[in-house]
Amino acid sequence: MPFGFTDDPASILATLAISSALKYTFNISSWLSKKKQYELVGNITHINSYPIKACGGIALKTADATSLGIRVNGFYDRHWLVTKENGDFLTARQYPQLVAVSTRYTDDQLVITAPGMTELTVPLRPSTDRSKVIRCRVWNNHLEGQDCGQEASRWFSQYLKVEGIRLLVSTPELMKSQANSRKNAWGNIALPGDQGGYQDECCGFLIMNQASVTELNNHLKKPVTYRNFRPNIVIDGKTAFEEDNWKELLIGRKVHIRMLEPCTRCLVTTVDPDKGVKSEDGEPLKTLSTIRCYKKYGKSPLLGMLGTADEPGKISLGDPVYAIRK
Repeated sequence: MPFGFTDDPASILATLAISSALKYTFNISSWLSKKKQYELVGNITHINSYPIKACGGIALKTADATSLGIRVNGFYDRHWLVTKENGDFLTARQYPQLVAVSTRYTDDQLVITAPGMTELTVPLRPSTDRSKVIRCRVWNNHLEGQDCGQEASRWFSQYLKVEGIRLLVSTPELMKSQANSRKNAWGNIALPGDQGGYQDECCGFLIMNQASVTELNNHLKKPVTYRNFRPNIVIDGKTAFEEDNWKELLIGRKVHIRMLEPCTRCLVTTVDPDKGVKSEDGEPLKTLSTIRCYKKYGKSPLLGMLGTADEPGKISLGDPVYAIRK
């Protein structure tokens, strides 16, 4: 469950500091002993950030892997959120055309474009203004976000043809989502400080193995790419679905990622990442559901792994990736 809601910035910062310290203490004691257990499983082939949840991504050559996920030029993955007027989040399940919203960045602006729309720009690293902060919701996580203003509201309302749409941003001082701390069906547990922005999964990373996408395509009439699954990091693993058994990852010589559990998949995978329309035949989700469903995870198929960075640092295309297996 997410942290309890509070309006006190000092309390939020204190909570984050304590959580980070606990997380660091928990992991540092076993770090050196685990290092010898790593084996090479592949190299990074793709790094992606999705600044606005449900919208298009940005392909990167290098980025910072942080406790909140991918960071580049000072901004984080999925730290902007499109919502209804009441703060409830919107997803590509409801509005697949969100996927066709493209983002890029300059030194100080996030530039947003979409088919048939003029460019929209919002500050890349806005200062927190508590007068503009509202409560918002991502599934069962009750969070907060700073309103990006009327121009952004009009832009998304016009694009989606729905009145009252808002664009929110999670500035550094605002509440972050907390990964569920219970022991899950996969086996690892989330810890205090395992956080994210507006990700569904409340943790920083979605990691995929390209061999698994290749194997899925062997069952499809029309191949898809990793982009249907919106990962942050893609690795050229040698064996399909071997990521199911990756317990911890070491990227390069420093970045340490603890895997939390497999990612359950939904209708967003059926949305064409370029056109922003759902497939008429329900693929690739339909086929994925026949080969990757497990009773303990319910009816949703699995593909990719969710993780959190215990030891942050820079990652780049081509970096070697080592794993400790379960």
